[in-house]
Amino acid sequence: MKKITLILLLFTQIVISQQFDEFKNNRMISITVDGSRLIEEKSEFDSGLDIVGTLILDRSAFIQPLLKFEAFPNIDFYKYGIGGNYTIKIHNQNGYDLFTELSAGIELGQIIRKKPNLESFGAWWTYGFNGEIRVFKPFENIPIIASYNYQRRTDFQMYGSEPKFVGSLYLGLGVNF
Repeated sequence: MKKITLILLLFTQIVISQQFDEFKNNRMISITVDGSRLIEEKSEFDSGLDIVGTLILDRSAFIQPLLKFEAFPNIDFYKYGIGGNYTIKIHNQNGYDLFTELSAGIELGQIIRKKPNLESFGAWWTYGFNGEIRVFKPFENIPIIASYNYQRRTDFQMYGSEPKFVGSLYLGLGVNF
């Protein structure tokens, strides 16, 4: 019952909302990449393209509901989730039309990975914490995004290890629509 209540609070418009007059379009999609994974010679990371797509369903809501999908094909890692972020906006006072958003929230999801036997996939429920900085300008509807995800990696159980939290930094762009 507690989970249902949390989901209803995150994804309804009944929640107290703060309106952002600047947003003509209330949704945003973003694509971000973990740059550390692209460095081939870095031994402490698996290399390859680790990409995250995020869809924010309502940017005017008090808690912005979002859907996320992450793919890291080199290690057969896929994650999807739902969540919500609380966002504050900071205006630049120097006369420029620049503003920044600081966003923090939680996500609940599922990690899907190929098992060590390489014949089947396994799925593990997970949760994580997100932080994000969005800088709007020079393009009004295309923010530059830096995001950090601190995820409980329950998929480590397939190797006989205990789940642990792992942090990742992503850089990318978003589009308001």
